[in-house]
Amino acid sequence: MKNKILNIFRGENESFYTGIFFNSLPTHIKKYIYKNRFLNNLDKDILIHILSLNKLKNVLVFDCGGNVGLWTDIFNTFGYSVKVFEPSKDCYLYINKRFKGKSNVEVFPIALSNYTGTQQFYNGNSNFSESGSLNILKNNISNINFSTVNVDKLSSYIRNFNPNFVKIDVEGSEIEILEDLLLNLTNEEILGSFFAIETHEKKIQGLDMKLQTLKKEINERGLTQSFNFNWR
Repeated sequence: MKNKILNIFRGENESFYTGIFFNSLPTHIKKYIYKNRFLNNLDKDILIHILSLNKLKNVLVFDCGGNVGLWTDIFNTFGYSVKVFEPSKDCYLYINKRFKGKSNVEVFPIALSNYTGTQQFYNGNSNFSESGSLNILKNNISNINFSTVNVDKLSSYIRNFNPNFVKIDVEGSEIEILEDLLLNLTNEEILGSFFAIETHEKKIQGLDMKLQTLKKEINERGLTQSFNFNWR
């Protein structure tokens, strides 16, 4: 009996925010909880950009590194359409189930980098772990438990869909994605979006110098206003 009750409050990855109870709450209550529990903990610049989207019509957000769809649900709860990129099979299947029937949420079962092809995807400690990565150098992933996933360029999707906001949290491939964006998109295409990126220069050796070079290019091209590297 106890487990049945707990299962109402805990969903995939043992989270309250994927449980049956939370997902059944009215939208205005979910908005209040999400704003105070998650949005208000973001970097102020990112928070302002997310909330300012309310002033626009037909807002499109890219959730790159969707995991079990927490941020997808946050964006969707605030009325935004979301395209989710998630290579983990279990997470992809769960997100599809979670947002079944919502035409404004589309899920792409791909990893993102600076090329198109396939690559080994190394999993974290569980099927719904947030630490799955294309980068085997991360110390919280397994070099034994892996699968082969499709990889594509984010720049192609930016050009095709023109998102208003792009969240990039892909566990170590942010630098490659950033290189692709700067190489393949024009200044005008980049300035049409806002990119909130979690970089791992303090966690993965050698990334700091690469990131500083890319930040220098961003500054020289007058694109600073479209980037924030302090996502969570």
